[in-house]
Amino acid sequence: MCTVNILEQINEINGNIMKLYIEKLFAIGNNMKQSVSNDNENNDDIGMADTGIPHISESHKDLIFNTFRRILKLITLVDSKDLPKVSELLNSLKDVVLGFPGFKKSKIDGDTELIYKKAIDTINDPTADIYLNLIDCKNVLFKAD
Repeated sequence: MCTVNILEQINEINGNIMKLYIEKLFAIGNNMKQSVSNDNENNDDIGMADTGIPHISESHKDLIFNTFRRILKLITLVDSKDLPKVSELLNSLKDVVLGFPGFKKSKIDGDTELIYKKAIDTINDPTADIYLNLIDCKNVLFKAD
């Protein structure tokens, strides 16, 4: 059974992912409007740069990467029977990032790499869904070494 603290963390991570879904839909709609009207004057948090290429705000990139790090930390805290719940969070994050206008993979930083390795070690079963989902999500977010 999850503790209240773990449930609160899952709820907060879910809230962040829902915010990202909303921003993704807004960005897609905004980019479609701008491409139809060819009007680049509206330069919101997410939109088209002067070059016509979609871009993503730093705050949204930070939210994506911070959410991933929070999920990694959560993996190390939950019981193995609760890992499927965390696996669903990884799938949701991966789904929201795929097709997010302007999102580009970046190089993984040292702290995130350490937390990632600790999470992988915690899982201990390379055939588990969460293990595979974790690798998939990392590959969506970060460039290969």
